[in-house]
Amino acid sequence: MVVHSAATKGYTDIVMIFLAADNLVDLNTPTFHTKETISNLAVKNGHRDLYKKLCSVRADLTMQDKLETQCGIDLGHEI
Repeated sequence: MVVHSAATKGYTDIVMIFLAADNLVDLNTPTFHTKETISNLAVKNGHRDLYKKLCSVRADLTMQDKLETQCGIDLGHEI
């Protein structure tokens, strides 16, 4: 999804525009192959501002990706 691509690149404003446009429907939607959510991608790629924004709109930080990790925490990423 486009919103996941924007999250990977750290485009906070673009991610928030996409989420607002669909009433946050894609907030916790995982990618097809890796099952990563937008918050997983923000942490994985070190995008602190995006992560903080996602927390403020109540992203589910407990969702696990394909490797059964939660928002990169299990991988040792720091935000």
